[in-house]
Amino acid sequence: MCDARDALQSSLEGLKDVDPTAEGTGGVEDAINGVKDDLEALVDSVGDELEPQVQAVQDAVDELEAAVTNLDSGGAAKVLDAVSSLASSASTLVASLEDASCG
Repeated sequence: MCDARDALQSSLEGLKDVDPTAEGTGGVEDAINGVKDDLEALVDSVGDELEPQVQAVQDAVDELEAAVTNLDSGGAAKVLDAVSSLASSASTLVASLEDASCG
């Protein structure tokens, strides 16, 4: 679980560091896919008690993915709202995982 948690944190940082101007929507979509993959790996290693936090992150990732896909019709505001939602839900999940004994 600790490796999956660390991988998710890393992919979230990678998403935050994407430069949409330089990398385009493809770069953003690649970063989102990295988060999705790492979240899926984490789901396989955490218990049911964290399911609400995991689901909130999954929902936020789906919202961001949809906003990026529909960027032309939804505008950047929806993407920014989705990023904010993802940051909040991911922060809650990561805080819940901080108590895990790793090492």
